[in-house]
Amino acid sequence: VEDTPGVTRDRIYSSAEWLNYDFNLIDTGGIDIGDEPFLAQIRHQAEIAMDEADVIIFMVNGRDGVTS
Repeated sequence: VEDTPGVTRDRIYSSAEWLNYDFNLIDTGGIDIGDEPFLAQIRHQAEIAMDEADVIIFMVNGRDGVTS
C-alpha cells in the first residue's frame, strides 16, 4: 500500500468474503494513455485481469477531476 499514485504495476490478488460469498479481487495499475515508461506493460496487466474477471469495478479519482 502506497499513498503515491501510479505505483501499482502488476496485478495484486486478494481473497474476500461478503454476505457469505467468497470471491477474489484483482487490483491493477491505472489505465492511462501516453508515452511514459511502463504504461504499455501496466495496460497489459490490467487487460489480463479484465479477461479473468466476471465483474469489473471501474474506480476513478474524484479529486483530480476529468483528464484528457
